[in-house]
Amino acid sequence: MSVFTIACPECKATLKSSKPIAAGKIVTCPKCSVMFPAPAVKPRPVAVPAGVDVVEEDDEYGDIEIIDDAPKKKEAAKPMPKPPGARKSKRPKKSNTGFIIGLCAGLVGFAAFVAAAFFGVRWLLQENNDPVAYMPQKPMMLVSADMSRIFDSQFGPMIEPLLSMGPLGAYFQDAGSSPKASIDRVAFSVGHGSRAGVPGAISVAVVGKTGFDKQKVAKAFGATPQTFGGRSVFQSGSGAAAQTFVFTSKLAAMVSGPPGDAEDVVRTAGRNSPPSLMADMVKRVSGGHVWFVMDPKAFPHDNQMLKSVPKAQLDAIASCRSLGVEANLSGEVLEIRSIMLMDNAKSADAFVADAKKAPDTSGAAFGINPTEPPTVNAQGDLVIATMKLKTGEIVTAATALSRMASMFAPAAPAGGRGGR
Repeated sequence: MSVFTIACPECKATLKSSKPIAAGKIVTCPKCSVMFPAPAVKPRPVAVPAGVDVVEEDDEYGDIEIIDDAPKKKEAAKPMPKPPGARKSKRPKKSNTGFIIGLCAGLVGFAAFVAAAFFGVRWLLQENNDPVAYMPQKPMMLVSADMSRIFDSQFGPMIEPLLSMGPLGAYFQDAGSSPKASIDRVAFSVGHGSRAGVPGAISVAVVGKTGFDKQKVAKAFGATPQTFGGRSVFQSGSGAAAQTFVFTSKLAAMVSGPPGDAEDVVRTAGRNSPPSLMADMVKRVSGGHVWFVMDPKAFPHDNQMLKSVPKAQLDAIASCRSLGVEANLSGEVLEIRSIMLMDNAKSADAFVADAKKAPDTSGAAFGINPTEPPTVNAQGDLVIATMKLKTGEIVTAATALSRMASMFAPAAPAGGRGGR
């Protein structure tokens, strides 16, 4: 018998019918239930198994059956099992570790450069009102005084008139102020000169409580605007007698001495600092009302004013690594403490032993009469000597300090180091 077949366009199943299906007739696939228009079909003989009858139904297309499902896809061939113990071959992967490390290092380096540039420029441009920063970088001696504390002490009535004389007094009069109302701290220093035997630049820096009027200071000292040491300054006089003034909002510094040495100080003013050993000594004594630090090489151990001091002690002082003195006023007592940094603890102990054997003549050297015998002790590599005076001895002590300062500031011969 003849049957008619069509293929479902959705599930690809082959469908049969014993009756012809008109082309375009809507047929429902009995497998996937998709409705589709029937294409033109041709009858083909189909062998029907024995015992199976083809049923003719009233519905002319009710005998549509599935005779062949869609072809199955071929299964992919399974990989051959590897023999036991065989290692898997791994394709080498490209590593990004080097690139990442390099990138991070570059970013860190760039950040460090930016930070260094920022803080470097800030350091160069920021204002420094520390008077020590305006002293020579290689000082023979360095003195500083906390004038605010001194003006409020018994020294005040004695010192303020001294600061009201000369050009400084003329400035205070013009500014309508006074030393006590204007001055906070003062520093003074004499530097080593560039020529042997000739003192270098001399610096005085005054920190004000509210600042100084630079125009009025220049007027009082007869200074005019100049360029010196690569910066704008006020200057009076010429050569070794020239006085150069540098200002900040709260500080006025005056530098004089051989032109080349003075120019070095002015060029780096505000960024200067003493050598490390001297800087360490400054930290030890800078809490005093007045403190004094010096280079032991500049100690005038052969000065006639010290002839009453045993030579062995003077030589030991001149050979120590650093020397400092601080003076503190407490009530009716002025305490002066001297500190020497020796080569080692053994040297400090030996100095103390010799000092205790020898009679004390330190007071006689400066006309000072201590209220009690001075004490001298060793603390590691430090030698610390303490002397106490009553207020009745204060004027004498001040005179002695003035004499001591005069030892380090001899008159500089004309010429010195020439300007540049």
